[in-house]
Amino acid sequence: MPIDKRKFMDWNLNTSLGGVTLISMIAGGAVAWNNYQRDIGELQAWARKRGRRDCRRKEVQSTLNVQGGDLRVMKEILQGIEATQKRTTS
Repeated sequence: MPIDKRKFMDWNLNTSLGGVTLISMIAGGAVAWNNYQRDIGELQAWARKRGRRDCRRKEVQSTLNVQGGDLRVMKEILQGIEATQKRTTS
C-alpha cells in the first residue's frame, strides 16, 4: 500500500504544538544565555572592583606602617630633646 504524500505532509495539532515548543525552547535558551552572560559580566566587574580595593587597602596599610615607624622615631627624638632640655635647665 503506497503512502499518500498529501496525508504525509498534513498539518495537525501535534505538528503545531511541536513547532511552538521548539520556538519556545529556542527563545528560553536565548533568554537563559543572555542572563548567564550578564551575570558573568557583573561577577567580573565585581572581582575587578574588589581587586582594586584590596590593592588600595594594601597600599594604605604599607603607608601606615611606614608612617608608624616614622612616628616612633620622631617620638624618640622628641624624648631625647626633652631630656636634654630638662638636664640643661636643672
